[in-house]
Amino acid sequence: MDNFVKNLFFLSENIEGIKFNPDIFESNIINLAILIALVGYFAVGSIFPAINERQQTILDSIKNTEKRLFEANSRFYEIWLQCLQADVVLQTLENQANEQIASLVESKNAKIVNTLTKDYLATLLVIKYKREQPKLQLTSLLVNLSLEEVNNLFKKLVANKKFQENYTNFSILALQNIIGDKKYE
Repeated sequence: MDNFVKNLFFLSENIEGIKFNPDIFESNIINLAILIALVGYFAVGSIFPAINERQQTILDSIKNTEKRLFEANSRFYEIWLQCLQADVVLQTLENQANEQIASLVESKNAKIVNTLTKDYLATLLVIKYKREQPKLQLTSLLVNLSLEEVNNLFKKLVANKKFQENYTNFSILALQNIIGDKKYE
């Protein structure tokens, strides 16, 4: 092997047409620089508009989300204030009912005690209802906002041509599989 390499170098030194050309290295660097410049020029022209469009879409989504968050927070605050007001009113009603029951128990009037007990229980039911009402309103609000978001997303999906094509292709394949499985004679 060593002799082969020595003979190869010896032959290459004696032949005038075969020589080491240092310009090849320089021309490769120049070619690579030109290639990188061309790719950069054409890629920038197509990538930046897509990036800007995506950035604008993201910014619009963030603004829309912030707007909905502000609306939800304001509704939540209103419901929370109503709940606090209801608690104050209910606490007042409960205290009045307790005072009336205490005064009637002292008078030992069984009929009035029975009526006041019923009023007290009715008041407790109203208190419980008033405490649960804001929670139900908040739950309803959150469910409505979620359904609205899903509905908007579904509308966008249905309006997307690519989705329609994929769905149509999927439907055709599913139909072919169903028909292909059954044998008609």
